Amino acid sequence: MVRAARALLSAVTRLLILADMADVMRLLSHLKIVEEALEAVKNATNEQDLANRFKEFGKEMVKLNYVAARRQQELKDPHCRDEMAAARGALKKNATMLYTASQAFLRHPDVAATRANRDYVFKQVQEAIAGPDFPCICSSWYPKAAVAQSTGTESINITHALNQCCSIEYKDPFWG
Repeated sequence: MVRAARALLSAVTRLLILADMADVMRLLSHLKIVEEALEAVKNATNEQDLANRFKEFGKEMVKLNYVAARRQQELKDPHCRDEMAAARGALKKNATMLYTASQAFLRHPDVAATRANRDYVFKQVQEAIAGPDFPCICSSWYPKAAVAQSTGTESINITHALNQCCSIEYKDPFWG
């Protein structure tokens, strides 16, 4: 009976880890989509194009904010929660400035200050997207080999990571 209870506990733990990994993958895929939409905003050639691209960027930002807020609530480490909150706040603040700075640049492309302003705000948004450390997004259970393989732009092989996680020996402090 003790073995059956251990097996059940192990299976439930694996299932929870798999669900958490799916949430992390969802967050990372939203981050990649927002990065692509941000690049599209930067490459806008006229004001109408900018408005259309920024509208799409805004939709993706709302989705990312929702997923990131859920992940932030799930994090146990207060430092990681604070880092995630700071990145979300910076992203929200700088995203609205990005539209204004891009619009000014498109109206006055010959003025160096408008280009510098747009590039600065663009860099701030990029840093906010890349802000939370990857280990903070992932929980402490996440296999270090899978974290090392990922640079943030590459996808993580969930099957490989789960196999690594499931190969960890669980030791019961009471039964040895």
